[in-house]
Amino acid sequence: MKHNHYGHRERTRQLFLQAGPAGLPDHMLLEILLYSAIPQRDTNDLAHQLLNTFGSVKGVLEADVQLLQQVPGVGYNTAVMLKTVLALFSRYMRDGQDSSRVLNTSEKIGQYMLPVFLGKTDEEVYLLCFDDRFSLLKCECIGGGSHNAVQVNRQKIAERAVVAKSNLVAIAHNHPGGVAMPSDEDIHATLEIYKTLRDLNIQLFDHIIVAGDDFVSLRDSNLFVGL
Repeated sequence: MKHNHYGHRERTRQLFLQAGPAGLPDHMLLEILLYSAIPQRDTNDLAHQLLNTFGSVKGVLEADVQLLQQVPGVGYNTAVMLKTVLALFSRYMRDGQDSSRVLNTSEKIGQYMLPVFLGKTDEEVYLLCFDDRFSLLKCECIGGGSHNAVQVNRQKIAERAVVAKSNLVAIAHNHPGGVAMPSDEDIHATLEIYKTLRDLNIQLFDHIIVAGDDFVSLRDSNLFVGL
């Protein structure tokens, strides 16, 4: 037996297919998405409530699982689904970049890292390992922290670069909710990492700091003379 919301849901899906995403308001797109996690309840009101609570689609997708579950009607499965959508979008944006993955400028590295940090609420550090022609060999998270601090293990960075057989690396970390400007601690940590890698004949090409849709290169900013 079909649920009594079936007709409305099918009409909404058809409207989406005919009008495209640009033809539907945010709450309706979110309503359709919620169908997958909530099969037998009206999701229109919930979509409105989520947008009112978090301010925008961006706010909904970037909200913590715990915060999402504080909205009446949002269970664990729904919250995880919303976070999965953001993760998939991040992969989509990353995969849509230059397929050759030649990141031979600070600008290219920064653009590559923007979707990696999309929606992150805690600071994380990534290591990018390149071959001699700046083709990306590996990009991996090597450390995490709190909303405004992260621990960087210089030895781990060196070990991962050696394992990747890379003599050319870059690091990147984020400032969630902040600005893409390096702190004194960021600059000091970069210098220490540079020295550790230099002793192993590994070049630290740059340190990228990301905040939202903005990023700063320590190399291009002349904030780290050794780079």
